[in-house]
Amino acid sequence: MTEALAPTDMNLSKPCADVPKTHNGRDNDAGTVMSSMWYLERSPLYDTEKPYSMRYDPDDGVPQSNLQKVHRPIQVKSMREPGAGPFRLDECGFQLIQLHSSLKPDDFWDQERVQSVYIQEVKEALKKELGAKYVHVLDYAGNISIWKPIRGPLNDWPLGLCDGRTLDFEKDTVSSDVVFDDFVTENLQIYHNPAFEWYYLPDHNTWEALIFKSADSDPSAAVPGCCHSGFFNPKSDKSELRQSLDCRCFVFYADLDEYPPIVADVTQPHLKTL
Repeated sequence: MTEALAPTDMNLSKPCADVPKTHNGRDNDAGTVMSSMWYLERSPLYDTEKPYSMRYDPDDGVPQSNLQKVHRPIQVKSMREPGAGPFRLDECGFQLIQLHSSLKPDDFWDQERVQSVYIQEVKEALKKELGAKYVHVLDYAGNISIWKPIRGPLNDWPLGLCDGRTLDFEKDTVSSDVVFDDFVTENLQIYHNPAFEWYYLPDHNTWEALIFKSADSDPSAAVPGCCHSGFFNPKSDKSELRQSLDCRCFVFYADLDEYPPIVADVTQPHLKTL
């Protein structure tokens, strides 16, 4: 079985780590946050035309995108709230793990240090936590997917994760083309459904990493993926803007003599403050 992680796993027999309910000796229950999010509109256009977005300016008059978005209010629950969870990947599509990096915050702006030290830490953490045989980090970027703050505790534009048990992947998602000037890939667009349950981790610290599933090669998996997005947190005091790093990973559970070769990176790694 192979999984694409944004970052994620699917170790069905192993429960995820408990989410600490306190931080720095104080109650860390931030309760429900009211915010909003953009969704793909349920338009008849997509009955005959696949959603797409070009990540460059086309020069032939073709629209850069046909995505029709709608803005909807959401409520996002705290993962630390008493009674919340446990959050298991085989049930909801995401979980919390600990990842203590030897890098200091300023080191994350050095790509050589990130690649030689942090990427190896990510691989080892995922293999240990998930019981995987092999992990390949596809790419990394300074925003959302293993997802952890560079500086913390973080509350500015946190990561929202949709409980996969509340989402119907056949009815609530649709494949979309992401077109670059030299290659094409896919992602999933999500339609709004008031049944969705969203969660986030308040006071997200630097040693706490959220792993979540992007795809799973096992057709019998209860949750094929986890919809996710950053969102505006009205409870953030804006004392420090979000700095975070995510890695998209392939996690292999088969014990092979040789794993698929790395042909090329699909994106260039970059780091930024959002």
